[in-house]
Amino acid sequence: MRRIRNFFIAGLIVFIPLAFTVVFLRFMFKLVDGILREPVEMLIGYHIPGLGVVASLILILLIGGLATNLIGKRLIALGESIIVRTPFAGAVYVTVKQIVDAFIHSERTPFQHVCLIEYPRKGMWSIAFVTGETPASMTGGRAEDLINVFIPTTPNPTSGFLILVPREDVIYLDVPVEDGLKMVVSGGILTPEQKKTVMEGSPGE
Repeated sequence: MRRIRNFFIAGLIVFIPLAFTVVFLRFMFKLVDGILREPVEMLIGYHIPGLGVVASLILILLIGGLATNLIGKRLIALGESIIVRTPFAGAVYVTVKQIVDAFIHSERTPFQHVCLIEYPRKGMWSIAFVTGETPASMTGGRAEDLINVFIPTTPNPTSGFLILVPREDVIYLDVPVEDGLKMVVSGGILTPEQKKTVMEGSPGE
């Protein structure tokens, strides 16, 4: 089981940037070649629900197995070098790969703390997540200390936007990141206090 997990993680690291690049280029191609899309889809044949999910899982595991041996690593490195040298596609691939590496190889969650930010206007507050310190090169010469803060959307916390906030304007909350995410996803229905009440009142205690 551990070997399969290692294969899967190694496969994700290679597969996600490649898949994103292919999907993006495919989208651009469809804009130009949209007239031929319907005739081609008619020639594909039958549609089997769920087949794409099964095929993707198998492909990720195969890529993971390939990426964990010496020959496979060399083949993947060769393929990546070709993609990186490709204009535009290379920039997309490198950017996505760096993001995936940061999420998978990090020993901690990319969200470091739950916080409150006075946004979108004074008197209104948003739940946000501190993701790190703002480097000096991104402060535009400002003397004040800035913090990278990600404000997620509800109910999909994977989308949102980044703002750079002065450190003194960030209110840190004594709440686990997981509870903060649950509150965002549920639109405020699930809160740490409600979770504790449910656990204390659960049957069998």
